[in-house]
Amino acid sequence: MGMQNLIQRITAALALVFAVVSSFLGLPSVFEKYENSDKYDPTLGEIKIDLDMTVPRLFLIENGESEYVIVKGSDAIESEAYAAEVLQDYLKRISGVQIPIVNDTAPQQEKEIIVGKTNREGEKTFTVDREMLGDEGLRIFTYKDKLVIAGGEKRGALYGVFTFLEEALGCRWFAADLTVVPELDIVSVRKDIDIEQIPYFYNRDVYWSCARDADFSVANKINGIVSLDLSGKYGGGGIKYGGPHFVHTFNFLVPPSVYFDEHPEYYALTANGIRETTQLCLTNPDVLRIATETVLSWLRADPTANVISVSQNDGKDGYCECPNCKAIDDAEGSHSGTLLRFVNAIAEEVEKEFPNVYIDTLAYTYTRKAPKITKPRHNVVIRLCTIECCFSHPLDECPVPDKSGKRITNDIREWAAICDNIHIWDYTTNFSHYLTPYPNFAVLQPNVQFFAEHNVKSVFEQGCYQMVNNGEFAQLKAYLLAKLLWDPYTDIEKHMNEFMLAYYGEGYQYIRRYIDFAVDRAQLFHIHYNSSPEEIVYFSESDLKKIDEWFDKAESMAKTQEELDRIQCSRIQIRYYKNFLRKGEFNIFNNTAATGEALYDDLMRFGITRTKERVPLYPKEKINFRQKINTWYEQKK
Repeated sequence: MGMQNLIQRITAALALVFAVVSSFLGLPSVFEKYENSDKYDPTLGEIKIDLDMTVPRLFLIENGESEYVIVKGSDAIESEAYAAEVLQDYLKRISGVQIPIVNDTAPQQEKEIIVGKTNREGEKTFTVDREMLGDEGLRIFTYKDKLVIAGGEKRGALYGVFTFLEEALGCRWFAADLTVVPELDIVSVRKDIDIEQIPYFYNRDVYWSCARDADFSVANKINGIVSLDLSGKYGGGGIKYGGPHFVHTFNFLVPPSVYFDEHPEYYALTANGIRETTQLCLTNPDVLRIATETVLSWLRADPTANVISVSQNDGKDGYCECPNCKAIDDAEGSHSGTLLRFVNAIAEEVEKEFPNVYIDTLAYTYTRKAPKITKPRHNVVIRLCTIECCFSHPLDECPVPDKSGKRITNDIREWAAICDNIHIWDYTTNFSHYLTPYPNFAVLQPNVQFFAEHNVKSVFEQGCYQMVNNGEFAQLKAYLLAKLLWDPYTDIEKHMNEFMLAYYGEGYQYIRRYIDFAVDRAQLFHIHYNSSPEEIVYFSESDLKKIDEWFDKAESMAKTQEELDRIQCSRIQIRYYKNFLRKGEFNIFNNTAATGEALYDDLMRFGITRTKERVPLYPKEKINFRQKINTWYEQKK
């Protein structure tokens, strides 16, 4: 780290410490930055549409009619036929005019909107380089008086239509239940429009429940199908896992219920000196044989699968330390040594029968570090997991190592040097406290950019996957992640402001103040995927009073019940924080039974049925609302 960079970090840290001390003392200067800034001009969230009539344009719809037709190929694939229908539908929503769809066997006319691959292409007219665009890249341009929306033959044209509707006409798909469609009397496009987009990652998965909607996903170019069906008209997913699960599969490959009693040697000889079912013994030839047979059986049962997970069970340890496994791991300098040799052997056998299938494994906790000797085969995927990392600072900028005592950025670089198929499993919520403030907005874009710049081909962004609302900012984060996975260098501020205005209404500017305040305050902390609320951010009583003022102002400006509900749902995070830390209306001198019950009722109103991963809340009659919210569910023994 350079001296100038070090000085900047120290200065920033001292400024934040001063801010925390000031907030504890209740000094008004703490909030000046958030009250006197052009950044909170509510017009920043307005969607801008190019209506410049001083430049040459194609007028697609005018005066309630159109001279155009939408042309699709007579043998168009399903996603391209659907793309033409989507364009027709949205142009009618925008203008009230329905433009007819014709096959390319119809006589050619001067004014056409060409969608997908058609016979209109040729050396004498225009061409589309689909090899360069790949499966999902898109191109939007004009040829004479024709508008061309083309793309890769899996889903490129469909993405092209949604990109045209978004970037040229101002449509937005902010959430599964919030689509913005402008109303225009004149629908036109610049003649010099020329948009070309190719995805940075071939698989983009936003694993949040609120993103688990096919129409939302396709409009925002999410193609992960762990929890989505994108078959048929949607063009298919990016990755299709075979077998019973897409991660932590050792116990599916060699089930302990079948083998452990008679063959404990198939399983890990752990540090306790006994065989346990925590992991497999990866140097046992029978384990390799059984696992290989299991993988092949999964693929034969599902020939549409293109990836199989051969990955360690969940947990931070429990790996095998038998002499054979230990010798390999010692030589490789990492426990990934035995794992990768095992996975490579399975991948070699799989390729003989299924040459287009990849074997996916994890670089996770004890296997995160790359081995010194063995390299992944060409049909092996390495999926690194950010589970130990800090999420208040970008991965490449955090001033301290992560919980492993190392830096994942170094591990990613090492794997990138030996592997062309790197996937990332990233964590974007707090799995122990779904509802608490989790101000990780400052890391979303730089982290995705780091992935894009280091040979990563697929990103899986895991969030709150068990309920649509999480009382924090589920929908906002899912939308921003979708935008970033398609283009890591997009204008994230624009997307954030547009979303917030549409979602919360004109009072969004006050919620944005809160977000920025929380993000700045979180810089003093190193937040993780399971941090307790007090480990994430410090809010004094005066801070909380100001935050409540901001949310009160946002609520007062809501013009619809939907806007009010969304504001109140996102405000749950502040009430959770206060309840957990016994602050504000939840302090011990207030009627915590009444405020606790009111909080529970609102959780139910918004469909929030759990506050942490996998553990549902008790029914109301079983809860003592005088107690903190972390007692409202079954405790682990």
